[in-house]
Amino acid sequence: MNDWQVALQIQHIVKTLDWPNADSLFRSDSVIITPVSGAEVLKFHLVPMCLIGISNASPIGHRQEEIIEQGFDLVIIVAVGGDKSGQSSVVGKDRGTTGATGRGLLEYGDVLKTGIAFMTKTQGIEFSFIGASDTTISRLGNAGSVMSRNYSFVGRLTQQKTYDEGSAFRQTESGGTVTLTWAAFPNRFDREKFRVFRNTVEITTVGQGGNVELTLSGDFAVTVADSPGSGTFFYALFLVYNEPATVADINSDAVNVKVTV
Repeated sequence: MNDWQVALQIQHIVKTLDWPNADSLFRSDSVIITPVSGAEVLKFHLVPMCLIGISNASPIGHRQEEIIEQGFDLVIIVAVGGDKSGQSSVVGKDRGTTGATGRGLLEYGDVLKTGIAFMTKTQGIEFSFIGASDTTISRLGNAGSVMSRNYSFVGRLTQQKTYDEGSAFRQTESGGTVTLTWAAFPNRFDREKFRVFRNTVEITTVGQGGNVELTLSGDFAVTVADSPGSGTFFYALFLVYNEPATVADINSDAVNVKVTV
């Protein structure tokens, strides 16, 4: 993924983070990619919130045309009602549940760092946590305090956009029925669906002549059965992506398997 894709992927992942009782960390409209300061955003959005900023980038060694090291700054802003000293907004107060009520800034930071580390394991983006800023407090009179902190990460990204192709695409045949299976779609912000086609020749594109599309049980199904009759057939798996404000779908490269029935 490149910097544009990763910024949106971070936003996607942060929106899915939750507490043990499944309360979301942040409202969906309070996870924002923006260069605007927290003070400005507070005029229009509710706390808690997470602001995603893009910082410096630099090429990496001899692979400078392919890989860059890109920084990202995630600012968490939280408030606990009636917290005049600021302590509760940092470490939490009187939670009594496993949900969001009374959670402090440091607790949000722990979950956030775990979520970004998860991207490294599942999306293949090499991310490192490199530090956090001082905590900053803003007074809200008798209403309490708003606390913020900047968490900095650096990732190794591609210069160009990338789209995963299918993996673990397998076929088995029994009694004239071909059963196809494949790996789950990576949890990307732009994922739309799988598409599977059959043809008598190797398949390279979605619109290739002779393609017959199989009907899946759902957009993210990971298996389908087909009874094509006798002969030799090729099956191709495509991952379909749809980016924000993009009209046309983006199809991954085809992954083929061959079977004789």
